[in-house]
Amino acid sequence: ESGIILNVFFMFRPGHPCMQINWYDIESIDIQNSPTDKAKNPILHAITSKFSWSKYAKISLKQLPEHNLIIPWKDEFGSNIPNSVTVHNGL
Repeated sequence: ESGIILNVFFMFRPGHPCMQINWYDIESIDIQNSPTDKAKNPILHAITSKFSWSKYAKISLKQLPEHNLIIPWKDEFGSNIPNSVTVHNGL
């Protein structure tokens, strides 16, 4: 694959096509166990990481470094990431 493909929840999918983010547009991926940002809200991060069994990926984009994309993550996604993308496992 040439990037990450994002889909809208199936009930809302009609009229909303998939979106692809190419690998060369991704600066880094930070795997974490909480959807909250540890640096901005450490208390909320500590609480949500204790009660979350899910993993999340915080994706930093080259073109928009001030914005991050947080998506649910599965370990099998990692096999598709090229070496040009830095991956941090913050678990």
